[in-house]
Amino acid sequence: MLSVRLRLNLYHVGNALLLVYLPWFAWRVWDVLPERVPIHFDFHNEPDRWTNKGFELIALFVLFPWLMSLLLYGLTWLVRWMVARHPEWVNLPRKELFLKLPAVKQDAYFRVVTEMMISMALCCNLLFAGIAHATVGLATGQFDSLPSWMVWPWVGLLLFVILSYGLLLFRLPGRLIREHEAESGKRM
Repeated sequence: MLSVRLRLNLYHVGNALLLVYLPWFAWRVWDVLPERVPIHFDFHNEPDRWTNKGFELIALFVLFPWLMSLLLYGLTWLVRWMVARHPEWVNLPRKELFLKLPAVKQDAYFRVVTEMMISMALCCNLLFAGIAHATVGLATGQFDSLPSWMVWPWVGLLLFVILSYGLLLFRLPGRLIREHEAESGKRM
């Protein structure tokens, strides 16, 4: 199994590559796109909204991925800040006991929060890349409808990440508290 540090580095590199790739891709395909481009799709993968080449398309290819990444990376910092400065704002299992843990033990929890947020950013960026490629393929006539394989796997991966890390984060405070109690030989 990969170490947390290696996984985080891989997620960071993946995010960085996608955040550079998506604007480059938009620049590369801009001239071949028709004036009207599908921008939204229904559950049958058919376009249900179109836009002219312009801000909405730039937002889809460039702005949304960057904003989503900034939001998720920022939430990583915000969670640590809230626990340190405003613990009353934080909602986590066994909060009172968790807040009494030494910083080293709490850091194990925050590493998982960081890994969750950064992996969610990667999933979102992969989803944006899939949507961008599918949109271009549909607009240029390469596809008749939105190809499911370019979008739904990333939605599934994002849901898997949210559920698996969510369950881990729900159970982790209790485990850290039990470990600390076993190491110190007294109940908190």
